[in-house]
Amino acid sequence: MSNSTAVESIPEEFWKQLRMSTYIAVGTAAMALWDLVVNVENDYLILSRKMVTIPTLAYFLCRLSMLGTAIADAVFLTLSTTKCKEINLTMESFLFISVFSTTLLLYFRLKAIYYHNRTVIIAFFILWVITVGCTALLFRQREVLYIPDPLTHQHVCLYSGFDFTTGILNLNAILVHDTLVFIAVSLELFKNSHLDFDGSTEMGTVRASSGTNYSAHITGTILNMKQFFSGQNLPAFSRAFLRNGQIYYLISLLATITTNVIICTPVFSIPGMKNVPGLRIMFFIPHATLISAISCHAFRQVRFGLIHELAEGPILPIRTLRKPRAVSGQARVGRTEIYDCGFKSPRVEGVMMIGNEPQLAC
Repeated sequence: MSNSTAVESIPEEFWKQLRMSTYIAVGTAAMALWDLVVNVENDYLILSRKMVTIPTLAYFLCRLSMLGTAIADAVFLTLSTTKCKEINLTMESFLFISVFSTTLLLYFRLKAIYYHNRTVIIAFFILWVITVGCTALLFRQREVLYIPDPLTHQHVCLYSGFDFTTGILNLNAILVHDTLVFIAVSLELFKNSHLDFDGSTEMGTVRASSGTNYSAHITGTILNMKQFFSGQNLPAFSRAFLRNGQIYYLISLLATITTNVIICTPVFSIPGMKNVPGLRIMFFIPHATLISAISCHAFRQVRFGLIHELAEGPILPIRTLRKPRAVSGQARVGRTEIYDCGFKSPRVEGVMMIGNEPQLAC
């Protein structure tokens, strides 16, 4: 297709999908703006603190790029202009920054958990770099042009081509990254709860006679798997931290599956316009916006201690941040200050000192 394409030769299905794509883009921009507005107070509190850390910078980069991506996509489809390539480049740049910062926040989450394991930190940093590298391919995915609208006679921007191979690669590279980080964090939290995978715990081992070892092993494995996913025996903060990550990963998984299905569904193809992606690519931006919003939500929950289960039990140490005043292994209950990546967090009642130092994740 070229700019000289006769408008009369464009099928009605194209205009129908263009209108639907516009509604989706505007709705996504409204969602991103709403998320920014309702969290203005929380964002101000983060900015008003004296220390600004790299995770905080990544958080605000994620917030702004999420909004920029959604607005640029809406402008591309609604504004009558001939600057379609420039707007598309702006949108792709914001999208790249959004993926960069969202996955970086997730990496910081893992780094806080594995502060003691340099090998894991380096391995997942390499994974993060690979994921961001795959995302950089999005700058070669789309071909854009503009044509006159038959009703208004104004210029309309559209995608005349799309590389679905790199698109699917980018989408699923992020899912692989999220999956591996989620599994790694969950396993470390599970280990720190003094559970293991042979069906035993330090606080209640499944015992059986030699004649029922197999049955006991099966029972113990089922029990451990249940505890692995529910965080039943974890201390309060660790349990909430686990569930926080589970919510993020579940939304990421469902959103990615939905986007993959829509991309690969032939019913959304436009008859006579094989190279025009139409509605099939319009869920890329909502997908990225949703994942960024959930990632920022998870960051705020930990940063402000909004996870309600904090008050229900002791906190499992996750990251070393300062020397304790209590004896190793001693519980210190009362008005205690804890730190999260350079910020003094709200005071928490009943902090459990385990090991040498109190710790908290980003």
